[in-house]
Order: sequence, then C-alpha cells, then structure tokens
Amino acid sequence: MKRIIGLTTAALMGASMMVAPALAQTSVGGGATGGVNAETGVTGGVNAGDTVDDAAGAATDTMGETDAGTTAAIGADATFDGALSAIEGNATSTAAIDTMTEIGSVEVIRIGELEDADMTALETATTERAAEITELQAALEANTAVSAALEAEDVAANEVVAAQMGADGELVVYVE
Repeated sequence: MKRIIGLTTAALMGASMMVAPALAQTSVGGGATGGVNAETGVTGGVNAGDTVDDAAGAATDTMGETDAGTTAAIGADATFDGALSAIEGNATSTAAIDTMTEIGSVEVIRIGELEDADMTALETATTERAAEITELQAALEANTAVSAALEAEDVAANEVVAAQMGADGELVVYVE
C-alpha cells in the first residue's frame, strides 16, 4: 500500500513539473507593459522581476482603472459625447463630491460652445437625468470647498449639469 501511494505521489509530482512550464507561457507579449493573456484575454501582467509597486500598477491597469495622466486630461479634449457621458455618470460624481475636501483646480466646459454640440440631444439627456442633476447640484452647493471653487469661476451650482473628478483634485464641470 505504501508503495502504491509513493508511486502515485511521484507520478503526480512529475506530471506537475511538465505542466508548469506550459502554464507559465500562456501570456502572449505579457509583462507589466501590456500583452494579452491567452486564457483570459486580459491585458497587463506581472514579470518575475517586477517590484510590488509594479505588480500593483499592472493589476490596477487590468481592472480598467484610468491612470492619473489620463484622468488629468478629462477636460483637455472636451467633446459633446464626453459631456453626455459625464451626465450619465453624475451619480458617481455626486458621491465623490460629497467626500471632497480640497479642490486642486476647476475647469468649466460650456457644452453649447463645443464644436459638435447637439442641443436637442443635450435637452433629452438632461430631461432623462433630471433627478441625478438635481442631486449633483445639491452636492455642489453643500460642499463648501467645491462651492467656493465654483464661485471663483463665476459658476452657480444650478448651472452645472455634469461633473467629473480628475487627478490631483481637479474638478471638471459642464454647464449649458
């Protein structure tokens, strides 16, 4: 009986040694810089020499989080579609504004001045999301730091139809 258990254990250990290299090579172009995992299709990855911070960064990238450089440029390439997306994301923005204590900067985007602005589509979006816009405006007024920052930009909270938070406390507000 001991002999059978010993042989079985040896066979399993030997089989695992053959499978391990095959499993280690399932990442196509992997590493922290990108690549696609052949099994999951998820980009990113961690190399054996990566530090803990590199691994955390790669894991964050694979979860769809936006890096600080991208987030900081929210308003830089403002488009009408971006404004509509911001309106759809007002519930998330409202929750973030409730917790903001410092504002790095405020960028005001006037939707009507955007090159591709469709005022009929804007009216539809604001009508459909009126309750969320009202909650956002209330959060903007209730947060003294945000309210002061908006006042410095000559923007009233009731003019804001959408907001997004960027890196370093940047607040991007969309007004009609």
